[in-house]
Amino acid sequence: MVATYGAVALAYGYGTDQGWFSKSTEYSRFVFTAAILTLVAVTMLVQNSLGLKRPVGLWDLLKAAGCWVGAMAWAVVAAKIVPDTRPGAMVFATSTVALILWGMFYLARLLGAGLRWLTASFLSAQTIPSSAPNRDSPATSRVGAPSERVEIPVNYGAISLRFIGIIIVLSAWWWFFGRGDAWTEFILALGMGFVTFQISKYLIGHGPGVVMNPDGLSIRRGLALVSHLPWSDITAVELKSVMAGSSLVVGVRDPEGLVAKQKGYARWSMRQTQNMFGSPARIPTFVLKCDRHWLLQTVDEFRVKYGSK
Repeated sequence: MVATYGAVALAYGYGTDQGWFSKSTEYSRFVFTAAILTLVAVTMLVQNSLGLKRPVGLWDLLKAAGCWVGAMAWAVVAAKIVPDTRPGAMVFATSTVALILWGMFYLARLLGAGLRWLTASFLSAQTIPSSAPNRDSPATSRVGAPSERVEIPVNYGAISLRFIGIIIVLSAWWWFFGRGDAWTEFILALGMGFVTFQISKYLIGHGPGVVMNPDGLSIRRGLALVSHLPWSDITAVELKSVMAGSSLVVGVRDPEGLVAKQKGYARWSMRQTQNMFGSPARIPTFVLKCDRHWLLQTVDEFRVKYGSK
């Protein structure tokens, strides 16, 4: 992460040498600012989800302030000692921006820790009380009663409706508040891209969404971060909700080991899921064509029956 900040500082110095910013083009300034803000946001999300080896606290804020004071002091000194040439301007710009970005790194860590606290305090999933499943619903009747193998289809209609609803909301926000504003359009574009990425994972694929058999719980790739769990690895199942959305949360014996097997975005996302739901394995219930309480009961019956074998 620190190396990425250094690369941005070098890019700024190179851009200064090439005259990108002296030309005062709005596009070049926008791209550079957007890159910095994106980098800060990524740092916050990494700190929020994964945490870092050393605890974050007030010391990081003092380090950030020290970097910024050092940048101002260096700017005053460098203006006198650095030659007024293109290489000199590049050295001046790179070193000054590097100090500023170093301070932003420490500030982003602190903000990420604050975001982590807010997530734990206000966005933690709440357990949904168990109730009798609605066995008369068309969705449940199509799946059938528990047997040696249960397949649950994907609810493509519900997924598509949710995607359309989100796009309508984002488009309305752009129409009423964001037209002509580059920053608002940039943020909305990122939002639409993220939503499209998430929904496309649910839609792309074939076969049932969930399969339960004596070997374990299998989930179609894209619906969850875990594709298969043996019953012996599952300790509990429960329904939890957060922000009006419900999920089947699957407790596992070794959550840290499960997270460690993932890489990149999958590991980050799984860690985020663990922070919010208490387990890295969950299935959004809206993607499956069945009653959520029936789903909970059926998975738990399989777990009890085959978990000790």
